[in-house]
Amino acid sequence: MSPATLLSGLVAIFLASVETPLPPAPPPPPPPPDITARSPSEVLVIDGETISIRTMRVRLFGVSAPDKSQQCETGLGRFVSCGAESKSALETLIAGQRITCKIAGEDRTLERSSSAATSGYVRLVGRCFSGRLDIAQALVDEGYLVAKSPSPYAGSALQACTAGRGLWAYRFEAPWTFKRRRSGVVVSPRMLGQSSGTPCAVLSVAA
Repeated sequence: MSPATLLSGLVAIFLASVETPLPPAPPPPPPPPDITARSPSEVLVIDGETISIRTMRVRLFGVSAPDKSQQCETGLGRFVSCGAESKSALETLIAGQRITCKIAGEDRTLERSSSAATSGYVRLVGRCFSGRLDIAQALVDEGYLVAKSPSPYAGSALQACTAGRGLWAYRFEAPWTFKRRRSGVVVSPRMLGQSSGTPCAVLSVAA
């Protein structure tokens, strides 16, 4: 075989290998339909709306909690750490309990709390239960979570707001506008609670 023939053959093989497309990457596995803590020690509260079961973080569906760094204004013009209050309410509610979360999907919103990592951050979304107790429902009833429409908790949130329970005793920025602004998104702050123009208008805000 002449050198020219050998060279042309090698070139053809090289071009064929370059032009052959790589097979597509396999799709990521779907989230598990249910996540259950085998013991209370496997459950960690991240913030008022997020728990971790083993290595998986789950945001409670249909609700939003103040960021851990968020401050709320009292009627006396003072400020309290309402993000810490919301987190503490969740910790108290599920302390020592076995938790099961029914996963609905992944969190793809722009709301990122200060507890969220800036890269490689994945958070599932689901309804979590302690026995038969719907955790989000209980915290909405107490006023420590804000329902976002569409939400199964909208009516309960309105009742908590009207009664001034929990966070609704304060004047505070809607958690979703606070978190978006914290992430650098340009959005007008939405004020809720006491002494705001539309204290319970949260129910008309899209999730």
